[in-house]
Amino acid sequence: MGMNDLVRPYKKRLIIESLIRASAIGLFFGLCLTLTLAVVFRFIPVNHYGMQSSYVLIAIGAGVLCALVLGTIIYLRRYNHGIMTIAKRIDELGLEERVSTMVEYQADPSYVAKLQREDATARVSQLSTKALKIRVPKRILMGCLSVLLATLLVFTVYAKEPNPHYKKAQEVIEYIDEIIDNSNLSDKDKEALDEILDSYKDSLKEDITKEDNLELLDKI
Repeated sequence: MGMNDLVRPYKKRLIIESLIRASAIGLFFGLCLTLTLAVVFRFIPVNHYGMQSSYVLIAIGAGVLCALVLGTIIYLRRYNHGIMTIAKRIDELGLEERVSTMVEYQADPSYVAKLQREDATARVSQLSTKALKIRVPKRILMGCLSVLLATLLVFTVYAKEPNPHYKKAQEVIEYIDEIIDNSNLSDKDKEALDEILDSYKDSLKEDITKEDNLELLDKI
């Protein structure tokens, strides 16, 4: 059995482990970026309808892009799946540096080196591939969970905030209502205007995000 054939099953597990770790690190920093942008946008005034939703989409999009790019870079630059790296991980299963020694002296034609390679090959063949545990980065994943909860909390604050158009409409209606009460109009005319304002209020309560309600605001 060749050297590459011997370590190939273990290499696959290390690749999976590296992908998980690199993805977790990328996800952590992506979530941190999303949280940072969400907090920053929280203090930027919302001047028109849809601006708040745009802030949320920008924060999420930037976080996703950061996670993908950073995760890819970390995987390609940090994690080495060279044969010696794999050999050292296999040695951790109780082989006492047999595999790494075999790799180090794989080109040695001496009789002793040949015996050592045969011994290492036999010992590795007795192992189950699953004996090499995939190390899940629990601390990083816990950090991801913490940042995710904080981000969801900020987005919840966004959702609970009153729509600026609704607030403006309420102020305009109250101002007009005050003018009507202090005017010299007849009671009949005041009642007619109050009915119009009440209809506007009901329409605004239905869904201020609809275009017709935004047009209604202009009419008021």
